[in-house]
Amino acid sequence: PGSPPASGGNTPNNNSTKAAYADKYSGRNQVLTGCSFALAWGSDSMVDQSNELDCAPVSPSPSPLQRALLDWYAEAQRDLPWRRTRDPYLIWLSEVMLQQTRVEVVIEYWERFRTRFPRLVDLAAADEDEVLAMWSGLGYYRRARGLLQTARVVAAEHGGALPADGDALLALPGIGPYTAGAVGSIAFGLPLPLVDGNVARVLARLFWIQGDLAAGAGKRNVWRVASEQLVASEPGTWNQALMELGATVCKPKAPRCDACPLAFACAAFARGTPAALPDKKPKQRPYDVHVEALVATAGDQLLIAKRPATGRNAGLLEGPLREATAPHRDLWPAAWAHPLFAKGYAAGEPVGQVRHSITRHKITVDARHFAFKAADAAQITHETAYALVPNCALADLALSGLAAKLLKAK
Repeated sequence: PGSPPASGGNTPNNNSTKAAYADKYSGRNQVLTGCSFALAWGSDSMVDQSNELDCAPVSPSPSPLQRALLDWYAEAQRDLPWRRTRDPYLIWLSEVMLQQTRVEVVIEYWERFRTRFPRLVDLAAADEDEVLAMWSGLGYYRRARGLLQTARVVAAEHGGALPADGDALLALPGIGPYTAGAVGSIAFGLPLPLVDGNVARVLARLFWIQGDLAAGAGKRNVWRVASEQLVASEPGTWNQALMELGATVCKPKAPRCDACPLAFACAAFARGTPAALPDKKPKQRPYDVHVEALVATAGDQLLIAKRPATGRNAGLLEGPLREATAPHRDLWPAAWAHPLFAKGYAAGEPVGQVRHSITRHKITVDARHFAFKAADAAQITHETAYALVPNCALADLALSGLAAKLLKAK
């Protein structure tokens, strides 16, 4: 990962101590275990893209640095519901939900899924529309479909239980190195490393790993260090401790070095520039999109349609929407074209403006409400893919995030 820079700034450890730690953490005292799991250093994404395997070097017992982090984690870890179980299914469920989503948001959804689908086989037997409805509001709906697909494969090929083997986990659809490492180490105690955004940031600062950590040499280096530093005797606890440190202390913009148990051995802290790593990638310019939306009702029913089976928000439900400017990347289907939709929007009462985001798209929505006559609504449902749904049934449907916002605004 490159050599730590020369010391600079305030640091509690002297040069001899630093030299001792540099020697300890150089990798010379590490051994190979009998595991078969490792990572394809050259794959394109940091999380869950590669299925190549090799053997990972791990530490035989905790070093002073590792012991410091494990002791800190024992005292400082957050009390999260999935940390109170060893059920591989529930741990896997939490890991899928936590990808690109805040912990405080995930807790409610995880509890909801655990109650409705207490076992993996219960999830495997569920209808996709029901799973999407329960996922509604969590975003990145591809995760929900992948969750269901994997559950069905596990039910059919593994007797409804996730396999306690790194290679077998990695062979499942939708499970790559990160998820296999998380489930394998936490649920089964397998000596499998993992790297997510939090872990990558911690290791980059601790060992001065430069470059793009999601691709190329930077990615290979951070995964190699994750493998080298893995505590074979406590792999699940070690992996969770790294993630916890990144989430609560070693933050992207304002690292709390005064509260970090590893500051004494951190290369970035020694230099006095911990926030300089990981290297920043140029921000991509967001797309501004202006949308007109119609909250169309007929009595106590709402006019909605299912989005196409492929593309963004595939299969989710929402009302009539159209881009006010030239269509941008086909964010919405062309079903708005029905003449009654335009009539309803022109005559509708303003609901207000709603703001929404879909990946890099910053969407401003001007919404209007129009109450159609029963005959007009029937014509729309006859001539288009739209249907009238009772308001009382909406809570059980897989509405898109934007559709849910529009209903709240009405």
